[in-house]
Amino acid sequence: MEGNRQTLMADFVVDASVVCSWVLPDENSPVVVAAFEKLQTANAIAPDVLWHEVRNVLMMARRRKCIDFAAVREGIGLLRQLNIVTRPSPGDGRHPRPWRNATS
Repeated sequence: MEGNRQTLMADFVVDASVVCSWVLPDENSPVVVAAFEKLQTANAIAPDVLWHEVRNVLMMARRRKCIDFAAVREGIGLLRQLNIVTRPSPGDGRHPRPWRNATS
């Protein structure tokens, strides 16, 4: 059954702004909600720099006193449990076209 689930999934691309919005307070929009809903039935694909960007955004939110350090750690932990697959960034020489398998 698991094999069938994989073939039925349509991957989609996310970036740090969308991913961080899932755990930051007051960062809600129709795009963010739609992306999270799609994540329930598909894998999100992101560039391999995603987790560095996520940590940076959350730490900046901490410095601005929007969230505390516990929320940073909890947010990263929650996000790491989601169906987010990272791929090599374009132009890094490891893969000529890393996004070619993603569909919209």
